[in-house]
Amino acid sequence: MIIVRSNPKYSERFKRQVVEEIQSGSISIEGARRKYGIGGSMTIPRWREKIVTYREETISGTEMLEETKIKELEAKNAVLKKQLMEKETELLIYKTMVEISEDMKKPEVKKKIEQELSRRLAKKKEVRMENDTELENSADITE
Repeated sequence: MIIVRSNPKYSERFKRQVVEEIQSGSISIEGARRKYGIGGSMTIPRWREKIVTYREETISGTEMLEETKIKELEAKNAVLKKQLMEKETELLIYKTMVEISEDMKKPEVKKKIEQELSRRLAKKKEVRMENDTELENSADITE
């Protein structure tokens, strides 16, 4: 007489649940086999191997992405720190120049600098507004 065993299909959720119970130590592999009626001595170890390997691959892939992102952010941060340092140095030079001119008892120099600065800033603002208008017009044409 030939005994035909059914080969039940277990859901991934069920497999994960059994493996998690075993991993937590609340039950042994043999205990899980008996509790859930799982046949084959290698069934649960295979599930366990696949699930653990999948988790490790997922974690290592995520860690690699995080490491890459961290390196990119660190590089960008270094560039921004350098730019900030350059701007702070530039600002210090300008402030020192103004102080020197004030020390030389020539307040008209400071006034002229402020006037020229205002004029140039206004001019840059006009250029930006013209550029924005041109961009808007070109966007309208393409639409």
